[in-house]
Amino acid sequence: MKLAEWVNLMVAVATGTAAWFAYLAAKAARKQAEAAWAQVDLQRPRPIVTIRGEWSVAKLDESGPRGFLLVNLGTSPAFDVDISEISGPVLRTANYAERLVTDRTFAVGADPIYVTHYQCMPGTTLTEHAVARFLLSAAEQGFSIHSGDGNAVLEHELNFAVSYSAADGRRFRTDCRIRFNLGLNVLRAWVEPVSTWLGTRSK
Repeated sequence: MKLAEWVNLMVAVATGTAAWFAYLAAKAARKQAEAAWAQVDLQRPRPIVTIRGEWSVAKLDESGPRGFLLVNLGTSPAFDVDISEISGPVLRTANYAERLVTDRTFAVGADPIYVTHYQCMPGTTLTEHAVARFLLSAAEQGFSIHSGDGNAVLEHELNFAVSYSAADGRRFRTDCRIRFNLGLNVLRAWVEPVSTWLGTRSK
């Protein structure tokens, strides 16, 4: 190899190496910037909407809890709060699944509020004590306490989600569930998050 060709090769290698290290440096800087922005984003005021509800299924009546209580634990109001439709189990006596639908709520500030629910069935909409009736029918007629092989199945759940927006337009979603315990002396139902009430940022 001639000297000129050797020099050109060394220059090309040096240029490529410099370009590669420059790319790595830029990538590292970009990651640092993203991490810094994520930290700033976490510190921005935001709502944290929780749903509170716990019932003794054996004692569900008109004097019980009115339904879901929305409590905002965050540092700013929550807007356009939407609880997804909840589909119950197929009722053995009727061969259809009831649905629980919740009105969208314009805002939840520092004061907790109850939301309005509708229990939807074929040809009928029940608006009074909808949650209590929905939970009672699911516990008594929908969920089986025995699996196909005859073993006891006392724990059941129904999945849903709550989503809401911050004042600056950021939207958040929390996956939730209604848990049932159908033990002989328990018969309880309660709301809990699938992971945490902090939820995740929606796109």
